[in-house]
Amino acid sequence: MVPAREKKPEELPLVLIGASIGGPGTLESVLRSFSRDFPGAILIAQHMPEGKTAELASRLSRQTKTSVVEGEHGLRVKPSHVYLAPGRHNMEVYSSNGRTYLSVQLAPPAQVFVPSIDALFRSGARVTGPRTIAVVLTGIGNDGTEGLREVHQMGGVTLAESEDSSVVFGMPKHAIDSGAVDTVLPKERLGKVIMGTLLSWAAGEG
Repeated sequence: MVPAREKKPEELPLVLIGASIGGPGTLESVLRSFSRDFPGAILIAQHMPEGKTAELASRLSRQTKTSVVEGEHGLRVKPSHVYLAPGRHNMEVYSSNGRTYLSVQLAPPAQVFVPSIDALFRSGARVTGPRTIAVVLTGIGNDGTEGLREVHQMGGVTLAESEDSSVVFGMPKHAIDSGAVDTVLPKERLGKVIMGTLLSWAAGEG
């Protein structure tokens, strides 16, 4: 009996963004660079309590041209969509039959940073490898550094917000000091660089 062939993974680039203190305003600034239709999908882990992320998703949808929704377990990740990890939950991506889906699970009570940026970044490194863009924005602590390192090791693009535009330079600085960040930019330029990278990939230039 001939075994069934595994479907070829879809060519869906992922933009993974992690943010903490000061994140909502910075996310708005970054997402303003995106049109309603763009290659790839955006997934965001913003440190925020349960119930607040739904308000943030609604606000970002109103203030930008993108449609932002809270991630749900088992939801298929589609191009031109923005998914925000719900409060108290970790959001990751996984591949099944050549398609990309969300895994959304309640975070352990002892977990300090929720939703976990590291968990999101690590999952993206496994699923899309060099077609992954990982971005660490303003915030306190070191969440995101280890996951960003994995994206870097897989050949993905790694970015961090510069000190001059960060509300709190903790997370970006920790990521930069790790040596795994390709480019450091102010929030006003991050969106344009991300969009430019996605367009170059779509055109087969990278």
